[in-house]
Amino acid sequence: MLNIDAAGASASNRKTTFASGSNQIFAPNVRVWLVDDNDQLRTLIAEVLGRQGGIECARQFSSPDALLSELASKSGPDVILLDVQMGDRNGLDAVRPIKSLTARPAC
Repeated sequence: MLNIDAAGASASNRKTTFASGSNQIFAPNVRVWLVDDNDQLRTLIAEVLGRQGGIECARQFSSPDALLSELASKSGPDVILLDVQMGDRNGLDAVRPIKSLTARPAC
């Protein structure tokens, strides 16, 4: 049995249940956003991640600008997998803006 409960749940509340006989293992679902300018590679990575239990490749972007635009209006994922070299763009240049958009206030 595989049960993924991610609808409307926060990152800390989402979990995947794997059951084998009477044993159950609970693993948190990790939401991943991919950023890569190579469509084929991006699709391949999303497929590979999708086969892994507990990982959801929720969004894919072809540029850092597209990612930043989305982050400006929506809450981000648990993980952003960012290509470093994207044609004339450098993914590392997007790290600071990503961090500023995803910064969480101190408790």
